[in-house]
Amino acid sequence: MSLCHKLEGIMNKFWWTNNKTLRGIHWSSWDSLCKPKCVGGVGFKNLFLFNKAILAKQVWRIFSQPRCLLAKTFKACYFPFTDILSARVGSYPSFTWRSICNARELIADGLVWRIGTGESINIWNDAWLPGREQNRVSAQHIMPNWTTVNQLIELETSTWKRELVYNLFDDDTVARILSIPISDGGGEDLRVWKHDGSGVYTVRSGYRVLNSAHLQVPTLTSPNEGVYISFYKALWSLDIPGKIKIHIGGCLIICCPILVI
Repeated sequence: MSLCHKLEGIMNKFWWTNNKTLRGIHWSSWDSLCKPKCVGGVGFKNLFLFNKAILAKQVWRIFSQPRCLLAKTFKACYFPFTDILSARVGSYPSFTWRSICNARELIADGLVWRIGTGESINIWNDAWLPGREQNRVSAQHIMPNWTTVNQLIELETSTWKRELVYNLFDDDTVARILSIPISDGGGEDLRVWKHDGSGVYTVRSGYRVLNSAHLQVPTLTSPNEGVYISFYKALWSLDIPGKIKIHIGGCLIICCPILVI
């Protein structure tokens, strides 16, 4: 972390100074510069979070490709009887293993079940509802007679048992469940990365999740915020030299902080 901060300090100094011998005035915080361009930042990388997103790529590789040499090696050394997400760090971990373990939380929090047969998915404990938020069923009373998702599916027609679903869940949950498509052939239940449409983890999507949580970038709630977003998108898409767009964006950060969400 200290190394990342030193590198960011060098980048920050280069951004704000025009003379090697002077410190210059830092008109805005580094976090503001690291915000996405569409919300008033410059899009610089937070190096610590970016490194964590890269490490999470290795976690995803071990998780999704258990037969690759990397996964077999780590499994034999550190988690022979469990999986990468449940493995313990251990007493004397290598630097590589400890670093990978620090990125597991990102992958674990971003996984959601993609329904095949539904036999492997617990209705009440697993994350299987679509969307990026609240993927688990929020039920005050768990029905012990219904435990796995396949009990909610009509196998002969590959459709949801609508009457049963309406009886077990609230209207919002019902709508989310009924929006899940069910393939005729069933297939295997898979855990996928919910922050990308392909279901596959990418460093870009992982960094976006980490950076949004770190900067607490809010969700748009008013028309005015939508105008600001449209303005910044239009600015960075102008067909003019990049240095001019960067100059304009920097001036807005300094002079018009109200535009920075």
